[in-house]
Amino acid sequence: MSSCVDVGIVERMVARRALLAALVVGLLAGAIWLMRGATGPSEVGRSAAPVTADGLDSEDVSTTQPTAPPTIEGDREQVDGASEPTAAPTPTEPSPPAAEFRLHGTVEVLDARGVALAPVDGSLRLKAWDERKGVTLGCEFRAGRWSVVLENPTNVTHVTIASLEVGGRRLYVEAPRGDIPVPADGRIDIRARERGAAVLRVVDARSGFDLDGVVVARCPAFPFREAQHPGVDFNAQIELSGARSPIDLGQLHEADRQGVDSLLIGVEGYAWSRVTIDFDLGGERLVALQPGGDLEIHVQGVDPKSGAELRIRGATETTPFVALPLGSDRTIELRNLPAREFQLRGELGDWFREPLVLGEASVTVVAGQKSTVTLQLAPAPTLELATAIGRVVVPKAWDAERAFITLEPLDTPLGDGDMRRSDNRKRSALELDGFDTFEFRFDRLQAGRYELGLHKPPYSVVIDIPPGTSDGYELRVPPPVEVIVRVVDAVSGDEALGVQLSWNPARPEGVTGGGLEPATYDATSHRYTIRAPNGPIDLMVWDWRYLPHEELIDPSLGTREHTIRLEPACGIELSLRDGDTQVPLPESWWGRPEPEAGTLGESSMMTNDHGVLRVMVTAPGAYTFELPTLAGYEPPPVQRIEVRRGEFAKHVVELVREHR
Repeated sequence: MSSCVDVGIVERMVARRALLAALVVGLLAGAIWLMRGATGPSEVGRSAAPVTADGLDSEDVSTTQPTAPPTIEGDREQVDGASEPTAAPTPTEPSPPAAEFRLHGTVEVLDARGVALAPVDGSLRLKAWDERKGVTLGCEFRAGRWSVVLENPTNVTHVTIASLEVGGRRLYVEAPRGDIPVPADGRIDIRARERGAAVLRVVDARSGFDLDGVVVARCPAFPFREAQHPGVDFNAQIELSGARSPIDLGQLHEADRQGVDSLLIGVEGYAWSRVTIDFDLGGERLVALQPGGDLEIHVQGVDPKSGAELRIRGATETTPFVALPLGSDRTIELRNLPAREFQLRGELGDWFREPLVLGEASVTVVAGQKSTVTLQLAPAPTLELATAIGRVVVPKAWDAERAFITLEPLDTPLGDGDMRRSDNRKRSALELDGFDTFEFRFDRLQAGRYELGLHKPPYSVVIDIPPGTSDGYELRVPPPVEVIVRVVDAVSGDEALGVQLSWNPARPEGVTGGGLEPATYDATSHRYTIRAPNGPIDLMVWDWRYLPHEELIDPSLGTREHTIRLEPACGIELSLRDGDTQVPLPESWWGRPEPEAGTLGESSMMTNDHGVLRVMVTAPGAYTFELPTLAGYEPPPVQRIEVRRGEFAKHVVELVREHR
């Protein structure tokens, strides 16, 4: 499991990541960004999935091709008689078939310790991606060699490895990972590793002794995946109880769990702790528990219809440590919290979208004791309902028979209703010279600010809807314009192959996220074509080989052709180890390297792939990294890392256990 983030978004909204995992989607391998998203993202800064013009979710659409017998030869398969001259076909004769293009290569399999095994047989699934969807390619490999036909290779932007199995067992693919540009000769060599047993060692932080009575629980669901305490009623989250350390995690209910996942670990009298496990690589994962205390919270002034939540955070943290719904005045007892200061808030709205605070209090939890605090909430604002009536006006040059119209709230939602609206409308009978019109009506809205948008072509404006019924809203889409874009390597001047160029109309003021559109690539002209509403548009390229590129151009001022020059990427790949075990960095940790004096760069795109943090920086030089302290390990010293131009510095930190 991987995630990507981009610095700009997290600075405005912490933990936008979960939206894009829904998203995402993601620029790259598994990707969350601190800037805006993941490889080829279709949605940035929103939790809702993008929608197609017919109203269906535009998620990964895959078609599995029939498994073909493997072909062991190397490059492209030759057409019989290709070396013999042939007469030109007559008009009544069919054209000769084009030569097949094959992806092919070798599979090297390592055991769980990293020792290479003899060539083996197995099965492989790839995905070939065009600008919008992925098509699954399945094949068998024999004696470590594989081959599969790739249809329409000029339309494929990249391929990814979906799975690799030997003897019915799914293996972890070490390389290549993420998006793989299609090589000219089609050769992709793969290295995979057998999955090792994942073992959890739970010890007393003071003595280092193994503990028993261990409870292993799943983390809460989105949007509180990063919570560090299971809450009050969490029986449904428990995977193991009464276990004794060390614990073979193959005992979990989901014994065939894959990838990187986080679990909550508890023992009576000790504070709950969150631990990240790599179920693909396995190994022993250590967690040391500290003594904990209890907290009794008296919540007063709750409006049952408000949808308010109690959110508890560390004194300096933004992400909730634990969150609980508030349906009425009540007393809540939380067991086994860490001994430290906490901030309690009653909030309305998503925690990552500037929620409305109805009340707050602070309390310090003491180990071995029960602390008590009262949280008084102010009355929630009154929800005023509204109706919006209007039309979307589209130039006939867009040839729009239907219009998928959306309404996205920009204010903090009041109550527990979802105020997002959408409607797939047919062309109305209203005649306007040179335009098609599509009428809409949205009822039972929360009065306030909304983004009124059209899905295809993409375009939106911000409107203010007062209480009551309001008529006369209009979204008028500009006529289409075609822009030709060339993307080149700034160093060589050659075409930057295999990159994804995305665009969107410049967003209205107050809108921070939305859909991205892929530009159409022409393999003959080596150019990208964008058909957009005639006005300012944002151009974006995210590719781990190059620094992120984003710029605004305005076709309405005459720009019809444009060249993007991409600078080579550089950065840091940071990982932790405990002996032979790779220790995943917490999924919720997004540390940023700081430039030393004289270094002009800053952190840019980031991804956490199997607990390895990959950070792109905007310039070479020396950077320092402050790492998180993991339970059971000594605090790691500040890391100093040299980054060279065009390279990613691989930096491994050896963790030291507190009790050796």
